[in-house]
Amino acid sequence: MSSLQKTFLLYVFIYFLCKGALYCSLYVICVMIEKNARMRWAKLRVILKAKREDEERRWSTAYRLYYQREAERKAAAADTLLHGQSCDKLEHPESGVAAAGNSNLDIVLTGQSVTI
Repeated sequence: MSSLQKTFLLYVFIYFLCKGALYCSLYVICVMIEKNARMRWAKLRVILKAKREDEERRWSTAYRLYYQREAERKAAAADTLLHGQSCDKLEHPESGVAAAGNSNLDIVLTGQSVTI
């Protein structure tokens, strides 16, 4: 081998050595950054869980009262239907559907009458 070939092989070896070292160092840095990010995410999850628990504790009375009112409303509606209030007396103002006084069930929708 000539001295030029030996020099070329030396520089190729140095090139691949530097390239490998660069890839290894970038991999190690990437692993360190990922570990740091995972630790920060775990801390954030703990903080968010504590915030949620605090919020739930602070608003527990409001949620309890809301759920209690909804349960009472549903129970009253079920009680009304079970204890014989006829369909003629029921009205549903949100939908615009009202029962007529005759034996057929009339549905009134914005001025149109449909007999079923």
